[in-house]
Amino acid sequence: MQYIKRFLASFNESEEMTAAEEIVRLARESGTLDAFRSTAPASYEDTYFFFGDLASGEYHFSQDLKKLFGEPEDNPFFAVREIEKRITNEVDKRIRKAAIRALTDGAPRMVEYFRVELNGEVVWTCIRCARVHHAAKGPLYVCGSVEFISDRRILSELFTFTRCGEKLEATLSMLLSAPAGSSAAVLRMTHSTEPGREDLVNLISQRLLRHAQEPDAVICSSSGCCGALVVILRTESPECLRNFNELLSAELDHIGLPLDFFSALNQISNGGHSTSFQNRMPKVIEVLELLSKDASGSELSDTMLSLGDVLALYRAIKNNFAGFELHFQPVVSRRNRTTAGGELLIRFRTPHSNLGPHKFIPVLEKTPLAIPLGRWTFEAALSAAEELRYPECTIGFNVSPIQVDDPLYLKFIMETLKSSTQPASRFLMEITETSETIYPQNLELFLKKCREMGMRTAIDDFGTGYNSLESLLAAPFDVLKFGRSLTAKALSSEAGARLLGRLIAAAREYGAAVCVEGVETARELALLDAMEPDFYQGWYFSRPVRISVAKRFSLE
Repeated sequence: MQYIKRFLASFNESEEMTAAEEIVRLARESGTLDAFRSTAPASYEDTYFFFGDLASGEYHFSQDLKKLFGEPEDNPFFAVREIEKRITNEVDKRIRKAAIRALTDGAPRMVEYFRVELNGEVVWTCIRCARVHHAAKGPLYVCGSVEFISDRRILSELFTFTRCGEKLEATLSMLLSAPAGSSAAVLRMTHSTEPGREDLVNLISQRLLRHAQEPDAVICSSSGCCGALVVILRTESPECLRNFNELLSAELDHIGLPLDFFSALNQISNGGHSTSFQNRMPKVIEVLELLSKDASGSELSDTMLSLGDVLALYRAIKNNFAGFELHFQPVVSRRNRTTAGGELLIRFRTPHSNLGPHKFIPVLEKTPLAIPLGRWTFEAALSAAEELRYPECTIGFNVSPIQVDDPLYLKFIMETLKSSTQPASRFLMEITETSETIYPQNLELFLKKCREMGMRTAIDDFGTGYNSLESLLAAPFDVLKFGRSLTAKALSSEAGARLLGRLIAAAREYGAAVCVEGVETARELALLDAMEPDFYQGWYFSRPVRISVAKRFSLE
């Protein structure tokens, strides 16, 4: 079984072929993969599998794949072709056909993301296929999976960046596996900020769990989470709730806690007798909303999310990134102080949340959600370029190393441009440079394809990562953008200013244009003018503004 898990976990070139052969061998010996399905990692419960022996014509499909698409035909690409019928975007359809063509022609693997209609909603989907090809015998095996970035997957990914991620994940599993006809009771503490209160809630939860095994038990399970107690009651009846209150009072008395330890009890139906994942999710969100009222975000670091942040991001991502928008910050020419272009910056605002990009971007870039976000960003950049009708205005947009490592990201851009009047030369792809970045080995090839397409590239926030000079020497970027943190520190001393001037001169000698970001004062501008960079960007000229405001900028 380690082969199936290994195949699902990654598409490592050195392991995928052995995994494919072993999976098919095991399938042929047992006659079915159903026995293996239950041992797949919990995080893949929304994953659908298919495997095939191309030599013998034997194909194996997981039960959930059959339930989703019906009884499959004898074709190893059945699942992939069925997905095509549900694709909602013409660009995604063209990319999928190109990927299938490459796989059919002998490419060893395919990993592709696109949007499909599923149960009345648009869901981001990932298809992974690996093909074993023998030089003499031809194609031997094919295996793959269809992964839906579902409600459960979105929440699970975001929970890992919260203070109580493991408990939230356990509570989510408990709610989704609750028996039909049950209900959820959420009890919040009277004074949730007092030290040690969460430990007491966990103690109460453990004591209640002992009663779940008793005959005629009123509870199925319980969990302490975010300073509150979540309990699954056996039924929704008033009698069950009354019996639970009596049980809880007895446990509080036994521990020596006052009866008003919990200030409120909210009972939430699981939606009748339905066990449908889709029907239960609104109730799960209702529970999480109650928990978020007691989950304080005041003690969180910049790299952590509150539960309220998670719910806001969940709703946005689920609705094709509704609430995300691009703001435009102009880039100004040093020579004549005119607008030469601008950078599109992602912002996230909803009536209930105003998360800064320093918080949500690093989070999303560490999850599979980065691929859909990157594609949404370019589609939004294309739409913004249509509105900003300055023919010579270069539009910059951010690309993370994850997108650089996505083999079909540039294919997505090319196909999207075909449906637009905008030329590739109008865009500047700004690859983020951070201290945690490890650039993929195919970076040089990626930049070469960008140049062939006519699109220029830049290192964004150059100088803020450990590998800036290495990246510069390894790959030919068109533009270097010096970040605000580097600029501010350099201009704080004469020695620093001299060093910055030499870096700018070296970059220009290398052949790259230089844009200095974070220019905020007239003094900084005067110092930088003497160093002769090519462009400026910063609050001294303009803060990032909505596209509707940016349309007023003039090249004059």
